[in-house]
Amino acid sequence: MTFLGDLVDRGPDTPGVLRLAMAMVAAGNAVSCARATGSA
Repeated sequence: MTFLGDLVDRGPDTPGVLRLAMAMVAAGNAVSCARATGSA
């Protein structure tokens, strides 16, 4: 899985989303974690 931006400010649990994404990357279940450059 590849995460592409908009991981924050899109729901009620931003810290939980970030913890999940970082854990998946660390465990090798996600290929990368990229930061969006646009604004909402």
